[in-house]
Amino acid sequence: MTDKEQIRESLAYHLDMELSELRDELTLNELGLDEVDIEELLLALEDEYGTGGSLPALDQDSPLTPDHTVEELIAYIEQLS
Repeated sequence: MTDKEQIRESLAYHLDMELSELRDELTLNELGLDEVDIEELLLALEDEYGTGGSLPALDQDSPLTPDHTVEELIAYIEQLS
């Protein structure tokens, strides 16, 4: 299983923001992410953590939307890794 802090650091890196700015209660929309951005982020994290292709393909509906929070995104990645 991937450590929550490791995922947070990866998210901050991919979003080009300071780790201290990445608060759990922020929605992905508040971070400026739309559905396509979320898919791209999930694909980057899949490559990074080697989740074995368990993340949704771009042509499938993502389980995450811009209304989900950073905390929910981290929990989703944790369950896959």
